Amino acid sequence: MLETLEMLTKLQEIDQKIDQLAHSRVDLPEKIAILKKQVQELEDAIAEDTARLDQLEKDKRQEELSLQAAQEELKRYQAQLYRIKTNREYDAIQAEIDTQKEKISQHEESILNIMATSEEVTESLEARTKDLEQIRTENAPKWEDLEKDLSSIDDRIAAEKDQRKNMTVRIEKNILKAYERIRKVKNGMAIVAIRKRACGGCFKTLPPQKIQEIRRTDRIHTCENCGRILYWDDHSQN
Repeated sequence: MLETLEMLTKLQEIDQKIDQLAHSRVDLPEKIAILKKQVQELEDAIAEDTARLDQLEKDKRQEELSLQAAQEELKRYQAQLYRIKTNREYDAIQAEIDTQKEKISQHEESILNIMATSEEVTESLEARTKDLEQIRTENAPKWEDLEKDLSSIDDRIAAEKDQRKNMTVRIEKNILKAYERIRKVKNGMAIVAIRKRACGGCFKTLPPQKIQEIRRTDRIHTCENCGRILYWDDHSQN
């Protein structure tokens, strides 16, 4: 029976590895996606900053053209002042001059605002570009390693399942059936060692007589509290 208990503990180790690998098959793509998302978000932000700078430059050129046009109009109206003959004409020309001066002031203010915004966006772009370089350096090796792990999971699961098959054919069917049933309802822990005279699964203290019976390893014993299979391991007593 000792050999059976040893095979059950080994089988449980194999099953836990299979469970971990199956979990990784779901978990790893999420981790990879998070790492890539961090890079993608910065790339998108940089693209937005770049596009905004391009638009600001176009707006600035348009304002400069409008400013130039207003300045030329101002000069034209100012030149007409020397040719006017009546007060009505003077008042009309002066009104146009005031209008052009107001336009010039507005265009100049707009250009200054665009330049200030461009400076802010440029600083943001430079900071994000620096952050992107750092995150790419940090994240790329991580997700490459995770992708390698992910690509090998199916082969590793298959290898563990082959080992499991070789193990299960050596265990009595009724014991194997009990192990499978307990493992299903006890979160993968069907067999546990006694620890400090208690069940290693539920930590219920065991009677001395029960412990002595388990140590004889002449049959399978289960915990009366949680139902797990129990075994004695000298190393687990420290």
